[in-house]
Amino acid sequence: MCPVRKIRRLGCVSQGSYEPDLCLDGGGSLVGGGKQHKVLFREVAIWSAIWVSVSFFFAAALWWHLDGSAGRDVADRFSLLKYGLAAVLVFIGVKVLLIDLYKIPIGFSLAVVATFIGISVWLSLRKEKLERAAPGYRGG
Repeated sequence: MCPVRKIRRLGCVSQGSYEPDLCLDGGGSLVGGGKQHKVLFREVAIWSAIWVSVSFFFAAALWWHLDGSAGRDVADRFSLLKYGLAAVLVFIGVKVLLIDLYKIPIGFSLAVVATFIGISVWLSLRKEKLERAAPGYRGG
């Protein structure tokens, strides 16, 4: 089936010659009251501001609930995660540079990202376990 027909079948509205790449809610049934409409910048900005505000509120409430101390513990526990995320960013950068030459399949990209993050989390937890088992560990 032609991607354009598939998108129209989902209920997404095209804007001129532009066809959306992704339709999340099947044509506005979740957010737009079921009406198909042209999505304007103002609507996108309002919904973005709402969801960013909700996420900040949730983060602040979680910080207050945990008394601000749990974040340091998590940061210490996953000390090697920054290297895994850096590897993910390098992979995505290479993928963007090669997009005109070779299209990397989505499944492969997801597997690479999950592998990088999984290995970095596993190594972080292993490092913490080895540090606790080392003689002279005082806890912290």
